[in-house]
Amino acid sequence: MFLPSNLKWLRQLKKRTQEDVAFALNIKRSTYSGYENGVGEPSLDKLILLANYFKITLDGLVALDLRQMAISQLPRTDGTLENPAWKNALLPPSMRVHRDE
Repeated sequence: MFLPSNLKWLRQLKKRTQEDVAFALNIKRSTYSGYENGVGEPSLDKLILLANYFKITLDGLVALDLRQMAISQLPRTDGTLENPAWKNALLPPSMRVHRDE
């Protein structure tokens, strides 16, 4: 899981402080710091708020190492994703959903 490193990287990319993000989520800075340090894990509702705050997909926030991606390739929720190929990299082939058409 890449959540701690992704949170820190996205926050720094947006030039925000831990206090800024904590305020937006209505939590203590120390709680948010724990998320970034891997000490604590956010609840599902907080994960959704974090994904919305950073305008990134929830699965991208948790499952991808965003630091290894070009900025233009980040799985964004604001419609600015230029290359949707990241979706194929999320799950191993055995876990991908295949639909018969």
